Amino acid sequence: MNALIYPYTLPPLRYHFGDFEPYISEWTMDIHYNKNHAGYVRKANSLMAQRPDLQHLPLPYVLSVVDGPLFDALSQHWNHTFYWKTIRPPNVNNEPFGAIEEIIDYHFNGIDCFIEEFVERGSELFGSGWIWVSLCQDGKVRMEVTKNADNPLVHGRVPIITQDLWEHAYHCDYGTNRSDYLRASFHLMDWAQVNERLEQLSS
Repeated sequence: MNALIYPYTLPPLRYHFGDFEPYISEWTMDIHYNKNHAGYVRKANSLMAQRPDLQHLPLPYVLSVVDGPLFDALSQHWNHTFYWKTIRPPNVNNEPFGAIEEIIDYHFNGIDCFIEEFVERGSELFGSGWIWVSLCQDGKVRMEVTKNADNPLVHGRVPIITQDLWEHAYHCDYGTNRSDYLRASFHLMDWAQVNERLEQLSS
């Protein structure tokens, strides 16, 4: 079943919760998926039950026409589903390659500068939200931070990378040190998945 079609479901994962040690604890992964994300799914289904006019529509479109608690629940479901597909168990030499390496080199002056900007911008967000790398309609690449449940889709951009900046994603492992969490996240980035997204967009 497609997790992004009503009634919504948690997406199946390609890994086990303990696979992300030592960067993300098994406990954090379990709670993040089975409590936080599951809670958004329950809320989204409960609210969508009152909107039969939207139930047959694709989630990205629904996000563009709703607001308030329904938008928050639906967008957090979309954001988390995208996030789970952006990470993978840690790889010692986890360097970008292919199309995403070319994008990082051209738009961000290489992976080191990219990581520093990613960590800095994600750490500066006051409160909760997400950090993204998105493709704009004019072909430009944008690194952006969104608050709470917001995401680039509703602003006409296509996300290719994200990282969760809500405390439930990192606080028990990193405390208030969000910058260490963001830096560690690059051991978990699934560059192959990012390249697959880029290939789908270009086809």
